[in-house]
Amino acid sequence: MIVRRLAPDDWPTFKTLRLASLRDAPDNFAQDHDAIADDPPDTWQAALKQRVTYAAFDDSTPIGLAAYIADDPSRMSHRAHLINVWVDPAWRGAGRAEALVRAVEEAARSDGILQFELEVNAENARAIAFYHRLGYQTVGRIPRA
Repeated sequence: MIVRRLAPDDWPTFKTLRLASLRDAPDNFAQDHDAIADDPPDTWQAALKQRVTYAAFDDSTPIGLAAYIADDPSRMSHRAHLINVWVDPAWRGAGRAEALVRAVEEAARSDGILQFELEVNAENARAIAFYHRLGYQTVGRIPRA
């Protein structure tokens, strides 16, 4: 498996993985597949410029995704949101998601990020257990999120 950062020119790979994640787990992400499926290339490129995104590949096949977006205000510049974490169901259970998250964490640390926040569907016990295993802590629940 190869994990590498996606550049804006990698938008077709990003689009493929993002749409696959929304088809696979629509209740686990804020975006809606149908709402973004026909977005033009510049929208996908802009998304890659706004976030630090890593993809996992088996040979040349993209199999997973993870990203972070840094907070904007200067007093919050040490914080970021871990987003878009997903691995194709056929490739789950062998450390691929952890490799993606660790790659994102390493990039974030080198960018001065000290703290991650993330949101997980309260019904997604597997994801919650995964993040706890990686050292993340539950700090609350957002009603009607």
